[in-house]
Amino acid sequence: VILVNAAGEPVWSLSQTADQPAVATARGLVREAARQETSCLSSSLSPSQQFGPNLQTATPIFDRGGNFLGAVVLVFPGQSGLYKLLRAW
Repeated sequence: VILVNAAGEPVWSLSQTADQPAVATARGLVREAARQETSCLSSSLSPSQQFGPNLQTATPIFDRGGNFLGAVVLVFPGQSGLYKLLRAW
């Protein structure tokens, strides 16, 4: 889990260190989620040094006035169960 600001820069990460390739690939996803004002799922597996192949979802955060503040990005690593999930699907 990575919390990013409106510029797409990480401000907090569950792993204490945000994986820069994961953050870089999530920036476009965050912009799209903010534009659509809803959660967005990455359309392909994104490479990452820390997580390996992964899917990402971004959920935008808005204040009461509708201003985009940032997003919560969930990185779902392939090796921890994504492949099992896809196989079962």
